[in-house]
Amino acid sequence: MWFIEYNIVLAAVVVLFNQLLYKKGNIRWNRWVLLSIPFLFIGANYFKTNTSAFESLTTIQYPSIAINFDQSVVTESIDWLSIVYIVGVICTVLFFLLSVFSLVIQFSKQRIVEKNNKYVIYQGEVNTSFFNHVIIDKDLSEENKHIVLLHEKAHVDQRHSIDRVVVAIVQCFLWFNPAVYLWGKMIITNHEFLADKEVTRKESNENYTLFLLNQKLKIKNLNPYSLTSNMSNLKSRVMKMNEKKSVLRYTYLILPIVAIATLSFTFNDKESVINNTVVSSVNSDPIEDPDVYPKFKGGNEALISFLQKEIKYPKKAMDKNTQGKVLVSMIISEQGEVTKVEALKSPSEELKKEAERVVKKMPTWSPGEKNGKVVAVKVVLPIQFKL
Repeated sequence: MWFIEYNIVLAAVVVLFNQLLYKKGNIRWNRWVLLSIPFLFIGANYFKTNTSAFESLTTIQYPSIAINFDQSVVTESIDWLSIVYIVGVICTVLFFLLSVFSLVIQFSKQRIVEKNNKYVIYQGEVNTSFFNHVIIDKDLSEENKHIVLLHEKAHVDQRHSIDRVVVAIVQCFLWFNPAVYLWGKMIITNHEFLADKEVTRKESNENYTLFLLNQKLKIKNLNPYSLTSNMSNLKSRVMKMNEKKSVLRYTYLILPIVAIATLSFTFNDKESVINNTVVSSVNSDPIEDPDVYPKFKGGNEALISFLQKEIKYPKKAMDKNTQGKVLVSMIISEQGEVTKVEALKSPSEELKKEAERVVKKMPTWSPGEKNGKVVAVKVVLPIQFKL
């Protein structure tokens, strides 16, 4: 669940950054803030809303419900979503490795014209760089070669290739999230802004702009998501070079604020905070028990029918002849929603996961009551797995 919440937070922060800070922010600040975004919020599951109120709720344990299975019809529950995700990761990792291999082949075919402790410079048909390796178009004039070299050396000196590898790795594991591609594009374009700024320290904006226009008309653009640098995004680069104002730095504080707000939203759905009607058992007084206990709609027969229909005996557990009782704890909220599901005891990990999966799918219950008011109640449901 935390992985979904993390991706929601990531998407919200990336979109906000794109709208408010990407075009107007300080380009050096933008680089480090952009790079940090996926890692700052990877621990999003640790920032859950305070749920300590649940710990003092009255606990009701239902009688054990035995679910008998015929081994001849037992099937393994397949998590298709996980399979699709893993296949996607494998495909994107293979594509990344293929890109690296193609890049190595491309550099190996170029002629080295200069090599020192800092740079390895080649002559080729494109202008690009990767780590300390730089390719310069052999057809350029000497003046233009000088400008391109300044630009590509800026990429090398600022270690932009490391950023691009990080982008590629993050995209491998979050391939399904459209926000990571927007995030990667912003990082790559910001690299061009930084390199352009270094060039304009030694060349006039007018001369450099004319050079870029000339290159745009002739160059065969590389993939914007390539590991190497490129001459794309010309319009935004020219605008950035001539920009006079930038956003105030404290504006960046809006990113963690939005992240926390988004987290509150995502956790609020299933773990809503209990109000003053919560039943407390601190004094261990029997009268603290709810007057009306939560009930599965339709009664115990409907509950048993639901479990028998939904539970799929895990094949691994069946092969090992694993049987036994799984104690599943859950909170029945004032709205009757099944929340905070957790298996407290189980004979195996397979049975634990299956019991939790099915209980999370339960429809709303009739909530418990105390003094005429609906209350949240903690329920422990024993499920007996038998073959």
